[in-house]
Amino acid sequence: MNRNSFITYIFCIMTFVFVFAFPSDGAERAAPFRIAAGDGSTLTMEDLSGKIVLCFYETRDTKDKNSALKDELRKFRDQLFEKEKDILYVLPVVDCSGASRLFIGKWKDSLIRESEKAGYTVYGDWDGKMRDDNKFLRNESNFALINKDGSITYLTHGLIEEREISLILRKVRSLMGKEVLF
Repeated sequence: MNRNSFITYIFCIMTFVFVFAFPSDGAERAAPFRIAAGDGSTLTMEDLSGKIVLCFYETRDTKDKNSALKDELRKFRDQLFEKEKDILYVLPVVDCSGASRLFIGKWKDSLIRESEKAGYTVYGDWDGKMRDDNKFLRNESNFALINKDGSITYLTHGLIEEREISLILRKVRSLMGKEVLF
């Protein structure tokens, strides 16, 4: 390897480290939140520190809209070692802010049933604060990829097409050190 090639190689490595090791100036931090599951257990953004978060923020009507992305992420997660699975946190959140006080018990029961079906805890955003503070759209399927440092790496709303699913999977792999985005 000649000297110019070596210098170029070192420069590329250093650029990669700075681009992916630290959030960019434009990267927005996920807003602090406190959400509750149907069983009353709570979760905050602080609880997720050091984890890569796959956040699905949806309503009862939009929860099946991005099942293709959920299926692909489930397949990816199933291939990981247990230690790696601990780093990747699936966070399904339902907008419960419109729930009438008379029906909160039914909503909580529904969250418990959905958690059992999904295999992980489904949380409710009971006051809509998580939605508003993180710029999620009301009555829409929202997805946010949150890095270990709390920065939002990717945010999208609506139906996620196959091409975008591929991009999201590459970003998740990259954040986990499984793929280089060059």
